[in-house]
Amino acid sequence: METSASTPCDVCAGQSISKQAVKWCPECEEAYCSECIKHHGIAKATRDHQVIDVENYLKLPSFVIETKHHCKKHGSRFQNYCRSHESPCCTRCIDTDHKKCSDLPPLDDVIQDAKSSVAFADIEERLKSLKKFFSEVITEREEILNELKDQRETIEKQVRKIRIDINQHLDRLEEQIMIKLSSQENHHQKDIEKLLKQLKVQSSRIESLLENLEPIKQYASNLQTFLSTKEIDRELYETEKEVEVLCKDDNLNRYSISFIKNDKMGNFMENLQSFGEVSSTYEKTKILHKKSKADQAQIVAVPSKHVENMNLVLEKKIVVPRPGKNSFGSVTGCVALQNKHFLFSYFDSLNSNNCCLSLLDEHGNEVFVFKRDKIGGIYPYGIAVINDTTVAIAPVNRSKSIVIFNIETRKVFQMIETKHPCSGGISCFENTLIYSCGEEGLEMRSLDTGKVHTLKFASHDPWEHTLFKNKIYITDNNSDTVICYDMDGKVHWRWKNFDEIKYIGGVAVDNNSNVYIAGVKSGRIVIISPDGKTSKSFIPEGIKWPRAIYYDKMTNKLLICENNGDAGIYSVS
Repeated sequence: METSASTPCDVCAGQSISKQAVKWCPECEEAYCSECIKHHGIAKATRDHQVIDVENYLKLPSFVIETKHHCKKHGSRFQNYCRSHESPCCTRCIDTDHKKCSDLPPLDDVIQDAKSSVAFADIEERLKSLKKFFSEVITEREEILNELKDQRETIEKQVRKIRIDINQHLDRLEEQIMIKLSSQENHHQKDIEKLLKQLKVQSSRIESLLENLEPIKQYASNLQTFLSTKEIDRELYETEKEVEVLCKDDNLNRYSISFIKNDKMGNFMENLQSFGEVSSTYEKTKILHKKSKADQAQIVAVPSKHVENMNLVLEKKIVVPRPGKNSFGSVTGCVALQNKHFLFSYFDSLNSNNCCLSLLDEHGNEVFVFKRDKIGGIYPYGIAVINDTTVAIAPVNRSKSIVIFNIETRKVFQMIETKHPCSGGISCFENTLIYSCGEEGLEMRSLDTGKVHTLKFASHDPWEHTLFKNKIYITDNNSDTVICYDMDGKVHWRWKNFDEIKYIGGVAVDNNSNVYIAGVKSGRIVIISPDGKTSKSFIPEGIKWPRAIYYDKMTNKLLICENNGDAGIYSVS
């Protein structure tokens, strides 16, 4: 590997002078000695360039170092980024290769904050997750080898005890059972050792990538960071697919060997043909790997329709439990579970004793209604589905506690302390909670690692929000606006129409990225096209003041809740 001591100054080398470089300029893509770097820092064209020590530059992975700031084809500096081709381009590239491309934002806008972006954090989290997975699986495989050895030795003792209790003419039978036993162990051992070899190679690669992150984060340029993130993401995606196949193909079953004594041993002299049987049992591993973005639970796909042609058809009304039933109460949260049950949160600003969490079955029958004392003492507002049996509940009274509630056991599973007071809205994406914290923006918390990131996309307080396909849709109740961001904070569109939406409520998104918002005082539901350019509004049948909404991506049904009333299930046609 090249060292800083062997790196020459590029400027001096051009003058046939040999001097050791001490600094590297990523923008100039040149190394400078202690004298030349002074001129570099004074010159008007380069004084604003951020330089790094050569020794730190050499810590970068080779694929990052090979990432250049200038176009190889035209020799010009990259100026824009083509989102269609996912590549940086110079002005000449735009004129030749990207004439038909419309999304070509300035490169500086795209790569700014690359090291602190959600995408980079996601790469780091996934690398750590894979490293943990491989480490745990390798450890478990090695433990199984020891267990198999112990099991073999235990069975050998059983067999030898039987051997002592009978006489020597059973030597042949003993030999047969030992051969079967060793064969069984060797069979599993070969399978496991083959798998271990594969796992260690993959684990080593993941550890290497993870080790590379820190120098990338500290010393790579934004462009290098951005493009290397893409490269690592592609390699991660392939590895994650291999891991998923590994998990699905029963390759991670636990092997064990057991021995069943022959019941005929009591009359073995003439009738006994064997000592017994050696068999293997399989137990599913408890080690799981979090699914990647491409591996989320399959959802029912429906043909994409233009918003203008879509309609809401009421299928069923549901009576939502509302203790007290006064005008100060509101149904603030609703979700549909995979077992077709419905969960609602009810907040009463006049009498907090009426605040509750209620579960109804698919026919609208009450399963339970839990007051605050059963749900961690919080004032329930927003609900997010984590998995088949668990939901997260966010409070609205500026509390710093998120409740993780188990539907099956009907008990609080965990209380999560937040960095900032919560303001109600919550969603779950890839086992990561995202919840509103008022002026502090959104907090994103990994349920696997506990790591927290703050997402402050705009100056307004995020009220309600939802996520789908790397887009986050946030409502601003001060201006009755819904805004579509990508996960790097770039605004893709804004939508506002005061004639259609007054006092904005919940927001949801369907499988085709159509966005649904509720207007409480306008009494309407508006469907917005994925690009934010087209919309259609509805007065939902049976609902006067729609507030909380939820789109069930498994059934393609829209659940709409009255501000202080009942709910309806609507098909979207």
